[in-house]
Amino acid sequence: MNDAPADMAEIQVGSDVDVTAETGMPALRLHPLSLLLKFAKLLPQFIYIIPALYFGISKGGGSALILPAIAGVIALSMGAAYLQWRRFSYQVGVEEIRIASGVFSRNKRSIPYERIQDVNVEQKLLARLLGLASVKFETGSAGSDDGVLNAVSLARAEELRDIIRRRKAGITAQDTGKTAATEELSEAEEAEPIFAMNNRRVLTAGIFNFSLVIFAVLGAAAQNFDFLIPDEMFDTDYWIDRVDAPGKIGSLGIWAQIAGLVGGLFSLIFIGLFTGITTTFFREYGFRLDRTENGFRRRRGLTTLTDVVMPLHRIQAASILTGPIKRRFGWYHLKFQSLASDGKNSDHSVAPLATMEEMDRIIAEPGIRREAGKDYLPVMAAHWVVPSVIFTLLIIVSSTALGYLVDHRLFWLMALIVPLTLIMWLRWKHHKYVLSDNQLFVREGFWRQKCTILPIRKVQSVDISQSFLARALGNADIVIGVAGGSGILPLTVHTIAQQECQNLRAKLLTPALT
Repeated sequence: MNDAPADMAEIQVGSDVDVTAETGMPALRLHPLSLLLKFAKLLPQFIYIIPALYFGISKGGGSALILPAIAGVIALSMGAAYLQWRRFSYQVGVEEIRIASGVFSRNKRSIPYERIQDVNVEQKLLARLLGLASVKFETGSAGSDDGVLNAVSLARAEELRDIIRRRKAGITAQDTGKTAATEELSEAEEAEPIFAMNNRRVLTAGIFNFSLVIFAVLGAAAQNFDFLIPDEMFDTDYWIDRVDAPGKIGSLGIWAQIAGLVGGLFSLIFIGLFTGITTTFFREYGFRLDRTENGFRRRRGLTTLTDVVMPLHRIQAASILTGPIKRRFGWYHLKFQSLASDGKNSDHSVAPLATMEEMDRIIAEPGIRREAGKDYLPVMAAHWVVPSVIFTLLIIVSSTALGYLVDHRLFWLMALIVPLTLIMWLRWKHHKYVLSDNQLFVREGFWRQKCTILPIRKVQSVDISQSFLARALGNADIVIGVAGGSGILPLTVHTIAQQECQNLRAKLLTPALT
């Protein structure tokens, strides 16, 4: 007997006879409303295609063909989308899920339940309005081996998650009317969350997430839609004539110029704060972290709602992030490095803005301790001296050459030596490490402070990295790798003595410590 979803109202048996004949299971399709999602994804392409058709046809004298040509492009795109939907099917079996796709070249993928590590459910804004969700089966392999169902009903997505969990747990649909996975999630829904953020805290987190990404977005938009922007927008002489014609800035008093500079600086700060608050609010809205029987369940998002389950045994390390101002107010950001992926990354944000007590309650669940119990060890001074000397020589040579060949005012570039040297010194001052009985602690960063805590039992590899200059100075870097790391890890301790590198590697790989 197969274990297809019990709610047969939405099940549509596909026309792919080969797939059904092979398994004896019904072939299910994505929800028909997924065609609307597909059309929404095609809209950005139409923004490029339609203006190109308009200008191309109108210049050729065929103005009457513009609307039919645009309608034809849209019809072809939607026809292709329909064929892709029609030829996509999935089957829920006793031991595996099968996904078939492709219009002309067919691709049939089998994903055994034992290979599936996590099932993530995600809802973007339009999908939420339509009652749809995306389901991704995390296998722990390369991204191409993961299975994705882009648009099924929310009830179907939750049901698939329950089926896979009870299959992995060895429980069949006939064993109980209500699955163990459903009971577990229902209990988590009713219980108090281990951590949650109200709107006030989300907004506070946004204040600390200062961002100028809006300028990158505007720059990308200007680059992609430059054909719609007048040529003089990128002409520096045009703006010089408008802003300083004739010598308006120079005619202003010194205090007026300072006021303009301060006003511009405050405008930049306002834009950065507004961008940080907005992006954080959309991403972290309704943040809730629940403790389930096997791990954590995190839900968040305003326009894109994500529902991620993180088993405890898949957590590799913890990272605590803060900064001088943030720390003064007692706020920290806690992340877990996990074998499961969170979008394109494997570091999960489990407490974006938390107190020390709230963090301790969370990291205690996977058996991670925040306190090292020993004093942190500094790295060698070469960590800041060597790059400072290199940058100093480069600045002196380049500023001297530019000062003689271009403009004598460029000699002032040598003033960059002081702040760059200070930055290098601060990086060295805040880069420390310590090895406790069963955990490695690594601190780094002055403005963006981070402390990574890695249980030694999770260490998979330890490499010693040495440049030719480091060999001459008698130091090296030690790089610690864990399974599936791409965000917080691999973890690196920079510029320590060669003998200390050897000793640290031996301790990290000693079986008695794990």
